[in-house]
Amino acid sequence: MLDHRANLIVERTRLQSRLRWLLYELDPTIELAGRSLDNLQILERLKRRLAKQPPSVLLRICRELLARIRELTVQVRALQRDLRPLVARHAPALLAVPGVGTINAARLLAEVADVRRFKTEAQLALYVGVAPLDASSGRQLRHRLNRSGNRQLNAALHMIALTQARLQGPAREYIARRRSEGKTGREAMRALKRHLIRTLYRLLRASAERRPAIALAAAPITPCIT
Repeated sequence: MLDHRANLIVERTRLQSRLRWLLYELDPTIELAGRSLDNLQILERLKRRLAKQPPSVLLRICRELLARIRELTVQVRALQRDLRPLVARHAPALLAVPGVGTINAARLLAEVADVRRFKTEAQLALYVGVAPLDASSGRQLRHRLNRSGNRQLNAALHMIALTQARLQGPAREYIARRRSEGKTGREAMRALKRHLIRTLYRLLRASAERRPAIALAAAPITPCIT
């Protein structure tokens, strides 16, 4: 379900980009903000505006693209509604974590699968790609970005960290404390993501102990061992 939703979004994004170009050619006065074509109300207003344009082949193409974008948007939202009760049933505590919405929670469940595969939260951190790698030189102690690991999980965790750093007091204070210790902004964010893994691992373990193992991911993956 997650992959299908992602594919629909990719298709919608491609059509939105094409529609923007054609709309500018059709009527340069039509202005659309960055993600406005994700909004059903804006799509409806655009439809009414196009209805006032003189008939042309370009207009017909724009209207067809607009109809398909609306259809995809309705499908994407329906899939998200379907995902929420599934997430709530398998790991309701995830949805209570600041920054963890339905999609990120579903991605965590699907990619981690049975968290009991990981003996420790350090193993999960390595699998996600947020375990810091030593890059020290001489007396300078540094860690560098780990570019390995599950990139979809890493992306979901990054979105959660960004949301918390922007909106949640404790996360902002954590970032500020790390910066005061001499870490760069990126290093502080990596530390926050590593901190989040501890919380998420604990919640996933607690949920797993209360239910049978589930397999939302396509196939099991052998965890990396530290």
